[in-house]
Amino acid sequence: MENRSRAPKRRTIEVAVVPHQGQHHMNEDDKRRKVTISSIINLVPNPKELLDVRVFMPNRTHIDFQMQRGQIFGIRIRSLVERIQMEVRKQEDKFSRPKQRSICWGSHLTIEDFEGNIIDDKNSTHLIKESRRSVLLMLQDGHPDSKHAYPDLWNVTPEAHVLEVLPQEYTLFSALADEIDNSLQAVWALEKGKRRLISVTLEEKKITIFDTGEGMDSSPKHSIAKWGTLGSSSSRCSVQKGVGGEPPYLKPYFGMYGFGGIGAGLHLGGSITVSSKTARSRIVAVLHLRGESLKNEVESGSIWKTPGEIRKPTEEELGLSAHGSFTKVEISDLNCTASKWKVADVQRKLKDFYTPYIQNDESTGSSSITTRPVEILVNGMDLAEVLGGEVTTTNRFTGVGDPYVLLLEFSKGPAQIKNSEREKFGSERANARITCHYFPINKGKESLEQVLEVLRVEDPENFAEETFDGFSRVAIRRLGRLLPDARTKRIPFMDRRKGPRVNDLSKEAFKRVKAFIDLDAGFVPTQSKMDLLVNAKQTFTEALLNLGDPASTTKSLKARGGVSVVVKAKKSAAEDFETIQLDQLRSHYADWVQRMHRQFDVGATFDENSSNFIITSDEHRKEPLNITSDAFLVQYDIKCRDIKWVLGGKRQRPVRLKLRKGLPGLNGEYQTYVTVECIIRNDYPENPKSPGDTKLICRPIDVPPEMGSKLIRGHELNFILGKSRVFPIDILFCTEKFEDISENEPLWQKQLRKLQDSSPSHVELLSEVEALRFDTEGEIVDNCLLRAGESLPLEVIAVVRPRMSKVALQKGMNSGKSISGSRTDQKSIVARSSEMVLIVTELKFRPPGERVPPTEKGKEVYISPRSIKATTCCNVSGLYRFKPSQVSDLIMKKTGTYMLTLKILGEDFKDTKPLVIRVNVAASEKGDCWRVCNHAGDCNTAHPGLKSPNLWGRLGEALNWELFLCTYDDYNNPTKFRNINELKNINLELRTLAGECLNDIQLTLPRNFDIKNHISPDHCSLKLQKLELSGGNLATFAPTYQASLWIYIAKKRVAEFRFTVRPGSVGKAVMKEGETPARPLRPGQIIDHLVFQFMDKYGNLAEKGEVVDLALEGLKLCDRKGGSTRKVDDSSCVDLGGRLKVEARYGDTAAVELRNTTFGRTQVLGEFNFDIMKRQLRILNNPKSASGGSKLEDVTIEVVDVETGRVDEDMDGVTYALALGWNKAVCIPLKRGRCTLPDIILPNKTELWTGKVFLAEHPEIRVVMRVEILETWVLPAMENTSEYPPISRIALASLPPQELAKVLEASIERHKELEKKAKQKGRQVGLMESELEERKKRLKMFGERQAYLHNQLRSLQKNEQDEDGGDSEYIEQAEMEEDKLETYNSKKLMSELQKLGDPPGTHAASVLLDAIVDDHRLVEGIGKDVIGLVAILAEVESDSISTALANFLGEDTMTCIICKTVLGIQFLGAHYVGHQSLGLHGLIKDRNSSISGSFGVILADPCSSYKRDDGEQAVIDDHPQKLLHLSPSADSTRPKPLGFIDYAVNLLQFHKGYTLCLKVGEFGLRETLFFNLFGYLQVYDTVENMMRAKEYIQTSAVSLDGGVLYDKRTLHFKTILGKSPTIRFAVASKTEIVDAPQRQPPPARLKLMQEIKKTSNQAAEECSKISVLLKELMQSKNRANQLTQDLTKEAAFTAGLVAKVKENHC
Repeated sequence: MENRSRAPKRRTIEVAVVPHQGQHHMNEDDKRRKVTISSIINLVPNPKELLDVRVFMPNRTHIDFQMQRGQIFGIRIRSLVERIQMEVRKQEDKFSRPKQRSICWGSHLTIEDFEGNIIDDKNSTHLIKESRRSVLLMLQDGHPDSKHAYPDLWNVTPEAHVLEVLPQEYTLFSALADEIDNSLQAVWALEKGKRRLISVTLEEKKITIFDTGEGMDSSPKHSIAKWGTLGSSSSRCSVQKGVGGEPPYLKPYFGMYGFGGIGAGLHLGGSITVSSKTARSRIVAVLHLRGESLKNEVESGSIWKTPGEIRKPTEEELGLSAHGSFTKVEISDLNCTASKWKVADVQRKLKDFYTPYIQNDESTGSSSITTRPVEILVNGMDLAEVLGGEVTTTNRFTGVGDPYVLLLEFSKGPAQIKNSEREKFGSERANARITCHYFPINKGKESLEQVLEVLRVEDPENFAEETFDGFSRVAIRRLGRLLPDARTKRIPFMDRRKGPRVNDLSKEAFKRVKAFIDLDAGFVPTQSKMDLLVNAKQTFTEALLNLGDPASTTKSLKARGGVSVVVKAKKSAAEDFETIQLDQLRSHYADWVQRMHRQFDVGATFDENSSNFIITSDEHRKEPLNITSDAFLVQYDIKCRDIKWVLGGKRQRPVRLKLRKGLPGLNGEYQTYVTVECIIRNDYPENPKSPGDTKLICRPIDVPPEMGSKLIRGHELNFILGKSRVFPIDILFCTEKFEDISENEPLWQKQLRKLQDSSPSHVELLSEVEALRFDTEGEIVDNCLLRAGESLPLEVIAVVRPRMSKVALQKGMNSGKSISGSRTDQKSIVARSSEMVLIVTELKFRPPGERVPPTEKGKEVYISPRSIKATTCCNVSGLYRFKPSQVSDLIMKKTGTYMLTLKILGEDFKDTKPLVIRVNVAASEKGDCWRVCNHAGDCNTAHPGLKSPNLWGRLGEALNWELFLCTYDDYNNPTKFRNINELKNINLELRTLAGECLNDIQLTLPRNFDIKNHISPDHCSLKLQKLELSGGNLATFAPTYQASLWIYIAKKRVAEFRFTVRPGSVGKAVMKEGETPARPLRPGQIIDHLVFQFMDKYGNLAEKGEVVDLALEGLKLCDRKGGSTRKVDDSSCVDLGGRLKVEARYGDTAAVELRNTTFGRTQVLGEFNFDIMKRQLRILNNPKSASGGSKLEDVTIEVVDVETGRVDEDMDGVTYALALGWNKAVCIPLKRGRCTLPDIILPNKTELWTGKVFLAEHPEIRVVMRVEILETWVLPAMENTSEYPPISRIALASLPPQELAKVLEASIERHKELEKKAKQKGRQVGLMESELEERKKRLKMFGERQAYLHNQLRSLQKNEQDEDGGDSEYIEQAEMEEDKLETYNSKKLMSELQKLGDPPGTHAASVLLDAIVDDHRLVEGIGKDVIGLVAILAEVESDSISTALANFLGEDTMTCIICKTVLGIQFLGAHYVGHQSLGLHGLIKDRNSSISGSFGVILADPCSSYKRDDGEQAVIDDHPQKLLHLSPSADSTRPKPLGFIDYAVNLLQFHKGYTLCLKVGEFGLRETLFFNLFGYLQVYDTVENMMRAKEYIQTSAVSLDGGVLYDKRTLHFKTILGKSPTIRFAVASKTEIVDAPQRQPPPARLKLMQEIKKTSNQAAEECSKISVLLKELMQSKNRANQLTQDLTKEAAFTAGLVAKVKENHC
């Protein structure tokens, strides 16, 4: 039977540690909000149910443990805190990083839940429901540097099916609108009376959407994690609430898919930060999302977890939301388009989107009141005050007539309802309202056209191409929100159709209607909510968009989709809605349109039965027509005196006039023939009954009808003047000045022919014979062939021929008469003056007999800079003189076909045909120059300037490019080979630049080279490919490797050019001499010198940039580059010095194998092995046997070299500590390769005792102690054997007399030995006491000498003052030398540190500083590993800088101890090794106290030192303080920001006063420890300057007035208020600044000052020696006392043996 027993069910409690500024003082509101911890756990039947408890710490960490429900139910707060503290100690590895501060444990701790309620043991509030799975708590420790930011706080893993329906592509604006939809739905749920606010802020780098909705927290119902979880939004279930109600259906239940917020946000930017707070909560929950991280999670298919944090609300947030709840969405890392939005455009578009929510003008009953449902701000501007936008502009131009309103009710049949149940967002019914507004004519102009004019100015991007006919006549809103992409021209019932009621209506009237449709939630939008979803399932949408279609009647809708539509309509506000049928809708609507047309379209622009038209006069029309009014009348009939003209009719004869000289408007012309086109009246409509200022529009005879005036009929009438002319009406009253020739057709035709004959026809070039008349010799023959180097004529003459010249030429040819003389007469040349230009176009060369394809487009190589004006010669005008010699240098040196185009300019010559002359330039027959290049074709085209490209090749490889051998003439034009057979004998030879032959290096043609396959079809180039470069030593022309390639044809050198011979691919590697490591290597060692040099297979040094792979065994790369590949440098080397760390064990072998991968093949370049030191442990004083229960003393262990047997004295300190197999808690450091083990107590049983001794870090170095334990007995007469040494515990009762005598003899010998040792130790103590007295005398002597020197210095100073008034600066400087600044700083820090700890003075930092001040060293064994405290390692220049840096680091970091090794850290915290006290606990043992609380230790790692990415030097060696080479910004070329002081790491100054070590390995403290603490922290003078320089800040920054910018990416800003921190860096005196200028004292005074300093140093050194001697004397006295005690015990034991022997004798 299956076992169904289960483990206890587990639930989770999540606890977070958060800051609390006033933990000791609690207000009444806090007391009322307290709850007990027992109230968090709901009482359940199973008290053994396991809970997974997660504790979030304020230092960005957490711990996990388990508790039973019965244990945690009713637990006291203090007990829970103690349990948390215990778990923290178990998981110390999570808190050892320097950037994670320690928790301030103590009685001040309080706990809050994630709603801000304080929990204690007395008050109770039920916080958790049965259905809740987790509880989040916060533990306050009162530390100012607390932040609750956790990397995996929120689980946003979506359901699998949601990923299959991710949203379609957003536009930028639809994404922003989707975010605002979420805010609108949130604020709509607020109770009446609460502020409904949505604030949008658009910045260059961030978009912020703030709303005062109900907010989110960590509870399951309102969890903020749902915001970032695709498909989890609760709004998806609210869609059905939006069905029904009153129009315009203001129910913002927009959410349908559940991924709008995250999808839209990540479309706008790469990062989203959501901050939210509910009204009942006192804290803000923050969720961080990054698009790149989610993308990686999707690809990996793992659980999605995002960072988050918990914080207090800001004053600004609480000020915007008086009721206490809000949600703020911040989108950063914007894409390039979103960051360039124009705020004004966004404001207008958002107002269009949400107009009913911003300003609702719906009338209720008899009243009409404007309401403000929601307050929406964009960059502080209320959208209700924004003017503009499509909706606002359209409403402004709406007519005053009543709208046409339709109420539509859609419902589905049973079959459709059954199908909709399977749909995701299906609905059984839907409602819509259609409101049609009429836009009448306004001053002869369409109102909708006026709307478009305004919109084109406001939004040219979207409305620039919009026309009256194309403008959408339908605007659709769903739930009050605009669907901008649902723009259709019209709904079918709005179209004009033939019928009894619409035949008399103008088609334009139906175009003046625009419909506004309001929909409820029954209609389904697209995923982006920008359009209606149109498919076979959306029957409501289909029925709406086809409303009024003859095919969509009520019966047809039911038959096709089972949809029923109820239509209610009304034509005016006074009427009630009446129900109509679908087939009645069109006629019902047409009646309303007809009524609007008759009422409001009075004085329409166009009437088909009228010949008079009213035209709106724009500004651009007024000047050519010489009118001033806003409108004018165009008439086509006129009656004036005896004149009655009917113009413009198709059957009417045109009215033609002959205007004589003197009429107004002729401008001095002799006479003009015109055709009257129309009359315009300027004063209409101001005085329509008076003729007023009337003008005559006439078309001159030389203007064709299509270029005259035009009346364009469309949605707006437009009048274009064209080339017609305007004359005043006064000419009709001057009958002697004009003549009506409408009936004289022959005269009109004669004038027309005369005009046509004199019109320009074409451009022509005079022949050489014709040009002689005008003193010019020169002619260019069309399609001529010239050779390069020849020249064109100096001057030619071009003329414009009239049309009649063609006729005359044809007549002359027919009659056989000579016409040469007539071709230079004026009648054959157009005399009108103009300008002519020369254009030269280059084409591919073709011989004269070959035709140029018309599709070939040439390249314009020349355009005359100045146009040539016409000249007059020999009484002939119209002569254009050109100098072709100006273009000879351009076209006569390069082969090609050139087209010379002579073009006449001017409006009168626009139909004149230009002259095109073809000139073919072939290569010259002079010259025979050879050239080699890497391309086919002309070098002039491939690389202008004739600069040959750099050709190169690599040894051992074939050239991967081709060479082309060509011949050129003297003008660098390619020519054909003259003798192809000579090309068969071609040779290549490489030489140095000096001409010496390179015999070792060969460049040869392939064996199967055939000239026939490589010569070009035009015999102009020979292709040389797959040339093989084989070689040898390149040292003769290194390092440039520049050579010369000579090409021989028939043993004659024809070409020479530069050729670079590059080394071959890497073939082998060697270790560079002098750059090899010292052997053998030691484990853990950083190899200082190791350089590999690379060569090709010919022995040439490898090229820079070659990539090699490193295969390491027993070694590890510890640089920042990462990966195993390295590039060869300029010296063909790869330097691994300082980058390899030995990880192999003692006795092993390390190896480096270098590889090169070329063309997919891996080649081993070299393998190098390195021996590791061989070490073993050696035991001294190891007895082979001992009695049971005895003690082994003075057992010494040595580490010796296996090969030489010498002790390795370099193994010193806690890095090399011995571990004992029988006591794992003990760790003994070596001292110069040796150590003495603690006393070993052997077990009291007979056996072979073994004990392992090994190095803790290197367990392969070990030794086994073996001691045979002898059988023992206990002496019955001794009641307390513990008073005697171990040797006295031998059983004596049963021993025979002979054995008893032996024991007595051994005891006597031992007594003598102890007595001897005690005397020796006494003598040693006496000598040390004598030496101590001697050193005290020397110290006293130094003090007296120092006092004497000071008196001398004061006397000298006084004399100098009497003589020259010298100041006392140097006396003060000497006194500062005596009273060192270090002592002052340490005492000042001590006074502050003594206040820490419980009791005061027991803080770890205080204990360590005491030891440093006393004798500048710690206890024996750890002095080399401890560096000091953070606070005393450095000084700064000013108190403000000290305060700013201390605020940034925090007190816990300032009091951390710095250690060089991990074993040193472990040794600091150790309590005992054997009977000896170690670490800090040993230092405080004499005080009869212990270390209070925990203390922080930072590991100074040399591998994490600062290095520049560009390879430049990281440290400024020339500076006394060795500053780091940093720059004020990531881009060092940018200027220094305003207010920037320096980087924090460079503001520190170091001294050796109280620092045990100023270096970590080969690096200083600045580039290791303090760079890891501060990083790129920048210091500014004020907060304003710091915030202004945000773009320059790389990571973080502080200001001297209290500002701290911790994280630039999220731009969190924090101001430190209150009193300054107590633990700060010391402020250096001016004399301590290294680079401060000082005056040079006089020689005598300087000598005294140097002597004082020397004496002070000697006294300090003597003090140090006395301190060491005192400690050694104390140890010797302790050892002497121990020997005396052992001697006393041994004497008592011997006396007992003597008594026993006497008793036996008796």
